[in-house]
Amino acid sequence: MELAVAGDVVGIRPGRYVGRQPQASIDDPSLTNNLPAWAPANDGTAEAPIVFVAQFPAAHHDTDRSELHSGASHGAGSRTGWPCFGTRMRTRTSHVKWIGLYADEGDPEGHISQDCGVITCWNADHVTIAECHVVGDPDVDGGDNYSAIRLEGVEDTEIHDNRLEGFWGGGGTNNSGVILYGVDRLRVEHNHFLRCAHGVQPKGAGYGLEMQALTVRLNHFESCVSALRLHRPVANPGGSRSRVQQNLVEGCRYFIELTTSSGVMRVADLDVFNNTIAHGRDGADPGCIWWAAPPDGGDCRVFNNLFFDVDAYLGSYSASAAAIAGFAAYDHNALSFARSAFGGSRALQDMALSEWQSTHGQDRSSLVGDPRVDDAYRLQPDSPCVGAGRDLLGLFGPVDGPVDIGAFVTGGETIGIRTA
Repeated sequence: MELAVAGDVVGIRPGRYVGRQPQASIDDPSLTNNLPAWAPANDGTAEAPIVFVAQFPAAHHDTDRSELHSGASHGAGSRTGWPCFGTRMRTRTSHVKWIGLYADEGDPEGHISQDCGVITCWNADHVTIAECHVVGDPDVDGGDNYSAIRLEGVEDTEIHDNRLEGFWGGGGTNNSGVILYGVDRLRVEHNHFLRCAHGVQPKGAGYGLEMQALTVRLNHFESCVSALRLHRPVANPGGSRSRVQQNLVEGCRYFIELTTSSGVMRVADLDVFNNTIAHGRDGADPGCIWWAAPPDGGDCRVFNNLFFDVDAYLGSYSASAAAIAGFAAYDHNALSFARSAFGGSRALQDMALSEWQSTHGQDRSSLVGDPRVDDAYRLQPDSPCVGAGRDLLGLFGPVDGPVDIGAFVTGGETIGIRTA
C-alpha cells in the first residue's frame, strides 16, 4: 500500500492482513498516535486517485471481508497501539480512497492508542472513506478521544456508507464514531452509527482551518449518548455555513450536545433541519438539544425537525432561555415530548411553551402533539406534519415553499447505508 501511486487501484481480497508499527513512530514515540500502519507514501490526483478497495465491501457483507489490523497486540481493553489505516501526519496526502474495508479494534492484533482513530487521516485533502465497517473494543472502559475515524487538518473529504459501531468506551467524554480537528468542507452521509458515545464530534479548530462547510446528512444514529457533540463549526467571514440535515436519530440521549473543553463554546453558522429524533428518553439532563455551557455563538437555524416521544425538546443547567433563544431561530418543528418542552434548570422546566413562543418569539409555527408516523418514522397521509415545514434553503422546491417536517421529505430517501 505504501508504494501505490496516482492511478493505482489496489484490490484487496478477503482475508486477514496484519500491519506493523511505522518505523517513524518507533524512532519518535510522540508520533505513535498519528502514523497508521497502512498508508500511502504518495499522492493521487483528481483524475487519478489512489484507491484501496475490498472485493466485497464490509458495510454490506459479514463474511468474505478484507480485514486490516494495526498489528498492535495487547490485552483486552488496552489503550496502547497505533492507527490501522489512513494518511500519515508528516506528509501532505491528496486524493486517496479507502473503500469497503473491515477493522476491529477489539481484535488481539488490532489495537489503537488512546487519542487516535482506527482510521486516522492527518494533513490531507480529497480523502474518501466509504463502505467500511469499523468496530470498537467492548472491553475499553473510559478513556478519551477513542474513535473509529479521526481527521486532523483535513479538507474536501467524504465519509459515506460506513458502519461505525461500539466506540463507547464506557460513554467516555470524547469517544466518537467520527472526531474532527481543523476540518473544512467535509460530507458525512449515509452512515450508520451504532452505540458510539458520540456519533460525530467536531471538536476544535486548528491547522489554519476554522471547521466550516460541514455537512452531516442522511445518517442513522442509534443508541448513542449524542448523535452530534459540537464544539464547532464556525464559518469564516464570507465562508460557508454547515448543515445537519435529514438524519434519523433513534434512542439517543441527545440529538445535539453543545459543549466545549475550554469553557467558551463557539458554534455558529449552522442550519439544523428536517431531522427525525425518536425515543430520546433518558430522564437525566433532559433535552434533545442540550447546552452544557452558555452559548458563545449564533446565527443558527433549527427548523422542520420532528421530535417524537422524547423527554424534552431543549435543555440546559447553565444557559438561560434568553441565551438559547439568541443562539438560533427555531420554527416549524414538530414536538412530541413525554415530560415537558424544556429540561435542565428549574427556570427552564417551569417555562411553558407559550412563553417561549410569545416572550422569545420562537417556535411560533411549530406543532405540538402526535405527529402520526408509522413504525419507520415516515409520516402517515393524515399527519399534521405534511406540508407544515418551510424550505428555507430551497433544497426541495421554491425557497420558503411548503415542505414536510422530518427526515423523510421526498419519500425516496435512503437514510443510513445505501444498498450495494
